[in-house]
Amino acid sequence: MLMDEVATSGEQIVITKHGRPVSRLLLYRTKPETLFGIDRGRFEIVGEVGDPIEVEWVSRDPGRWRNRNPYLGTDGLLRRSC
Repeated sequence: MLMDEVATSGEQIVITKHGRPVSRLLLYRTKPETLFGIDRGRFEIVGEVGDPIEVEWVSRDPGRWRNRNPYLGTDGLLRRSC
């Protein structure tokens, strides 16, 4: 009876003894042989993946990365020493 209920609802049942949980009755699920394609059908791509997005990206501190890269000049272009 309990196993049929778990099989139809998919929800687990906690089995207790004197009010303390001692076991769980779960729906048995087999593991896939490979993870390739496991999320197929769960997501939808809207538009072209390579299209530019209509959001302007702004750094909170634009000078932060420039100061850390010794090859990047103040104009944002790469400097090359010979």
